[in-house]
Order: sequence, then C-alpha cells, then structure tokens
Amino acid sequence: MIASIAPDGIPTRSAPFGHTLARLAHHRNGIVGLTADLAKYTDLHVFAQEHPDRFYQMGMAEQVLMSAAAGMAREGFTPFATTYAVFASRRAYDFICLAIAEEKLDVKIV
Repeated sequence: MIASIAPDGIPTRSAPFGHTLARLAHHRNGIVGLTADLAKYTDLHVFAQEHPDRFYQMGMAEQVLMSAAAGMAREGFTPFATTYAVFASRRAYDFICLAIAEEKLDVKIV
C-alpha cells in the first residue's frame, strides 16, 4: 500500500513493482524492462539497478517504447514497458495496436 494513504499500522513497501520484477528476473532471463524517462516514477529504477544490462531507457518517446517492446517480444524476450497510462493511451496506442496486438506479442504494459 502507498505510505501516504495507508492507515496507521498498515505495513507499506517502497517500489513494490520494481522489487518484484527484479526478483522475478533472477529466475527468468528473458525479462527486460523498458521505460520512457519514467523509471523513478514507475518503480523500474529498482530493476535497472539490479539488472542494468536488461534495462532500456527509451527517452520521452512512448511510440518508440512500444515498438522496441514489440521487437523484443518477437525475439523471445518478455518486455515490461512502463509509462503513464495517459501516454500509453494517446499516440503510442497506434503502436500498441499495430505492432503488439495484431502480432499477438507477449508484451506487458505497466
């Protein structure tokens, strides 16, 4: 639970997604993490610290993020592409439809 909204006495954890993905990646070599300049805000910075060779910073370019994730999935990787929902649902949405969904690729959009 998020510490800022958790009731007193409820345990919280910092960056749960990043810690979980980093731990999972120790057991699954094909997991890669991608972000569009939002690693700190999507918890992917934790993954990047533990697996720098499997972390890809795509810059502020969600279209490129989705296209790269599609290519990595086609090559057998399991990409986790992280961004804010508002960015994934705008111009990047075309790339999600054309490069990922139509090809039925195993891309995780977080």
